[in-house]
Amino acid sequence: MGWFGSDERQAEALWVTVILSEGVKIERQRELMNISGSIAPLNPETSYVHFFRDGEYCRIKEDLISKLEGPPDPIHPIRTINISDSIFNRSELNFEGDNISNLDFKEKDALVIKDKESVFSEIIGSTDITIDDEFLYFIHLDGFLARVPKPKNTDELCPILLGLSQRERLSIMLTHYGSKYSNFIKNDFDDYLKKIKDEKERKEREEIIERERKEQERMKIKEQENIERDRKEQERIKIIEQENKKRLITRADDYVEHLDYDRAITIYEEIGDKKAAKRVRKLKANLAAPKTEIHGDYIDDRDTIVKDSVISKSNIGAGGKSKAEEIKEIKELLDSGAIDAAEFKQMKKEILGK
Repeated sequence: MGWFGSDERQAEALWVTVILSEGVKIERQRELMNISGSIAPLNPETSYVHFFRDGEYCRIKEDLISKLEGPPDPIHPIRTINISDSIFNRSELNFEGDNISNLDFKEKDALVIKDKESVFSEIIGSTDITIDDEFLYFIHLDGFLARVPKPKNTDELCPILLGLSQRERLSIMLTHYGSKYSNFIKNDFDDYLKKIKDEKERKEREEIIERERKEQERMKIKEQENIERDRKEQERIKIIEQENKKRLITRADDYVEHLDYDRAITIYEEIGDKKAAKRVRKLKANLAAPKTEIHGDYIDDRDTIVKDSVISKSNIGAGGKSKAEEIKEIKELLDSGAIDAAEFKQMKKEILGK
């Protein structure tokens, strides 16, 4: 025996495999075969939910499903009758028999009102296909009959249901009404969906928190990198400035050695060495002061010639100061650090002469 009759190949030829969302694999009826009625295929774009029971294609208003108190046993196929040029549905009239010529309109209206309050499903077609117990059947959204292998339990059922639409899930429930699968869809699946939704939202919140944590960590690392980069840049600039300062000091010292005091002062002021600039200014001032020349055993101070001993000569200086006083002054400059030993020696020679 095959799935749907004695000829297994013919049964298998009825179905084509389709993969839905979530990776759910179903077998869908290849084409509507051996169906009575004018449906080709079923139209899912209505307010009805279609299902399959006992070889018959059925439908029920979706908003009536929650009112079902038992199996959705369908009524006979729809037939229409004409009454006073108006078309009435036989199922709505709940009328049996074809002789309706004497139907009272008030009775008809009462029957319509009564049936509007009832819950029923309709048979819209039939086929010789029978349900195989190894599968769950439903009407696919494209209007064809479809099936999936029957899961072992509701845990295996849930991933399948997630890949189906709400109407397809309701179609399984109505097709297999009363089974554990139907009861799960009817009573527990909404809770399962809520649980999945809550879990998804929880994970999303955790992902947001984790992204924020990583972003904060990234920003902290970036801030530390910027601080370290700035530190290195400042250190590099400091080294360059120190090297430039050394070069300038060397150049200024060279100017001092060659008595180019103005350039030396300019450089010292440029690098902020006020102490060195002051020292060089004193050197410049001493260089500009009148000089006393010593010739042998006499001192030539312009037009005045004073013959004296070596002691007398050492006590006479320019500008009315004695040599001892001038030497004392430059000694004080040496002690204070305003001049170095070489400069002291040079200035002393200039005072005493050679």
